[in-house]
Parts: sequence; C-alpha cells; structure tokens
Amino acid sequence: MASAVSRLWFRQATSDFHCGELIRATNDITLRCHAIAKYQQCMEKAVKGVVRSLNESTVTQEQPSMRHDLDHEMDILKRLPVSAKTPPNSPVGRIKRHLDARMRSDLQRCMSIAPTRPVEGVQPRNTEYPFHKPTGTWMIPASADAFTDDEVAEMRAIAARTLHWADEITFAGSLVTKSNEDRHA
Repeated sequence: MASAVSRLWFRQATSDFHCGELIRATNDITLRCHAIAKYQQCMEKAVKGVVRSLNESTVTQEQPSMRHDLDHEMDILKRLPVSAKTPPNSPVGRIKRHLDARMRSDLQRCMSIAPTRPVEGVQPRNTEYPFHKPTGTWMIPASADAFTDDEVAEMRAIAARTLHWADEITFAGSLVTKSNEDRHA
C-alpha cells in the first residue's frame, strides 16, 4: 500500500481549491489574484500528488519537484509507458487520456502566471508580485484590471477538472487507498 504522502498532496490541493472558492465568493475584484493563485496551487499539488502516488506504487522512481511549475511532472507523465494494450481505465490510461493537448495547454497557461524570477529585467504577469504591463509600466496583481472574472472562472474550471482527475487516478485508480479523512477533506 502506498504511503500517506500522496494523500497529503491531494488533501492540500483540495484545501487550496476550497480556499480559492472562498476568496472568489467575496466578489472583491482586488482579490482575483488570490483566487487564481489558490487555483494554480491546487493544480500544481494535484499533479504532483499523482506523480508521488506513481512513485509510491513503483510505477516510476521519480519524485515531484518543489518548484512552482509542472515541467518536471509533465515530463514524467508524458514518458509513462503506454501501448495499444494499455487499458483505458488503468491509472496510466487515465493519465494519458487526461493529458491531451488541450489539458497540457491549459495547465501550462495556469502555471505561466505563477511567480517567477524576472526575465531580461522584466517581471512577467503573476499573482503575487508587482509586474510589468506590456506598456512597461508597473502593476500589482491586486489591481482591479490585473485579472478578469473570466480568468478566475477559467482557472477555477481547470483546477476543478485537474482535481477530479487526480482523485480518479490516485484513489479510483487504486494507486492509493482513500481514508475516511481524505473523503471528507
């Protein structure tokens, strides 16, 4: 049986999603960046939890990274062996089905607004630190026009889909046995 660590990743991802929901429910436009940040964190931890559960189940020897992107984890998941004989409802089959071009693009877009170091002196748009607008002027993520309600809704939808997928892979896929505490987290 897998250890409790992958369950912890999933529980934290669920908590981040719920926090994003609470922030979103305030309808405060200066908090959009915080809702998006929580949804981004949810996606990050859900995917990393899947990688951890694959490690615990000896499907891979690799571990999730501790960076705010999913490059390492996506590489691991894309390299999982799959063949015409791979059952579509097996954990690997579900991973491959979920990680279609659209989902990879959605996750990449979500990760692109996670805080990063400036590139060539320009701080890219992100959810936590002052950044440069395309005009070169500075803006803070809490500005009313930094993020839109549509962006919050889009990030929420992607986070919900990713969280559901991680649950399906990690628990329904029998990689980890879900405890009562996990079911009600």
